[in-house]
Amino acid sequence: MQAPMLFEGGADHLAIEAYVEHVLAPTLQKGQIVVFDNLSAHKRARLEPLLAHKQCDVWFLPAYSPDLTPIELAFAKIKQAVRRAAARTKEALEAAIAEALATITSADARAFFDHCGYLVSSPMLK
Repeated sequence: MQAPMLFEGGADHLAIEAYVEHVLAPTLQKGQIVVFDNLSAHKRARLEPLLAHKQCDVWFLPAYSPDLTPIELAFAKIKQAVRRAAARTKEALEAAIAEALATITSADARAFFDHCGYLVSSPMLK
């Protein structure tokens, strides 16, 4: 998981913009593709120029398309680990999430993309 961010509350456009600008964009390399689902907060005019400045492409998935969204498979693995941790405090939950994020391997990521039908032979995925 390249650039995780944890915050309380819903993911509105301000949270998404802050995430892209301050967390995701600094980790991106020229030529990478950022895939967004159709959450309205992802369709803000400010996001595409931020990513274009990093020379990255932005792809939007079709409406409600979890079968095309590799992150859903990663989230499922993370949720399973967090449930197993049975965290009962905010601090324990944050620690469980951090531990769960660390369990996502590059092999997992390739498998998630492959499962969703994406080409996984890119040198950026190796």
